[in-house]
This record gives sequence, structure tokens and C-alpha cells, in this order.
Amino acid sequence: MKRSTNFEDEDSVRKRHKINVDEVFDDPSSAISFPSLLKNNGNGAATVAEKFISGKVNRIWPAGDGMLAFELATSYVSEGHDRTTRLLVCLTESCVQFFDHFDLKPQDNICISLKEAEIRTEDDQSLKLIYSKGVVLRRARKPLDGQPKTINTWKLMEAAAVREDDWFSTPELGIIASAALTPGALIREAGSRSKPVTV
Repeated sequence: MKRSTNFEDEDSVRKRHKINVDEVFDDPSSAISFPSLLKNNGNGAATVAEKFISGKVNRIWPAGDGMLAFELATSYVSEGHDRTTRLLVCLTESCVQFFDHFDLKPQDNICISLKEAEIRTEDDQSLKLIYSKGVVLRRARKPLDGQPKTINTWKLMEAAAVREDDWFSTPELGIIASAALTPGALIREAGSRSKPVTV
């Protein structure tokens, strides 16, 4: 039976203002295993929204139709045995403009936050994570290319909005100066230039 849960409610919204989502990956207690994610799908949403799941990129589909999808192999212990399962992760809508920032490759180690994740359960052993509002993930590569890279699309969107506001709210100084000149002043200014200016 298919089920869909979006892990974000009023409690988690309040927590989000106090917790830096980028730092959640530095707290081992915030990690959640695949069985726990299955168990909490639809329950304890506020708690799960502050968690992350980790694994290794197993397969990547070419970005297209407004979606970037990859298969995440995640390991866990069940009944004393090491097991591995695969999750399908889909980045879409608000994430689309930042596809170039992810630069995902097979075998990359990934930690991905469950903030605003829509969890779709296809059956008792299959999960799909869909991120349409934004995503926060940390990527590490072997051999390590420097420090692990954290991509937070909410911060990228905020930065883009600030740049856009600055562009619209800060007119060119030349435009301001020209607008302040009277026709006579424009003629005098034109005469002081090496090239004639038609007014």
C-alpha cells in the first residue's frame, strides 16, 4: 500500500528556527536507520524531520523533466546481521535550479536531512524520498576532495533573493546623475566631452 508523509509540522517549524540544519550531520544521535524510518513513517513526524539518513550513491539518473534522481544504498543492522537496502531520492521543483551544486557521482558518501522530505512507501521494504521545497545534504568523496561539502538549497535561495533585491534596488550611479541634470546642464556636459552627445 502506498503511503505519503511530509515530515514537517508546527513543532518542527519552531525547532528549525533554533537548530542549524547544516549542523545536524555532526550529531550522531540525529542519524536514523532504514528500519526506524519505516517504523516512523506517518508517526513522530516532528522528531524525524530533525533526523538524517546516510548512505552511498549507487546509481544516478540523468537530470531531466525537472528532476534529479539517484539511488542511495544505506546500511543497517537487523537481528545481529549487517544489511543494505536502497532508497530512491528525487530532487525536483525548488531544487531544480541548484542541480549543478550537487555534482553527485557514484560511490559518493551522502548524508541527507529529512527536513521537508516527502516519504512515499511503495511496500514494507521500499521507500522513496521526494524533495520539492528544498534539501540539505552533505557529500564526501573518496579519496576525499578536501572537506565534505554541504549543499543547503534554502540558503542558496536566500542568497539568490538577496542578490536579486540588490539588483533592483540599487540603480546605476550614472543613471541617477543623468536623471538629475537639467537640459541646460546636459548640453554643457556634452560640450565638455571629446565626443558630441545629442540631447
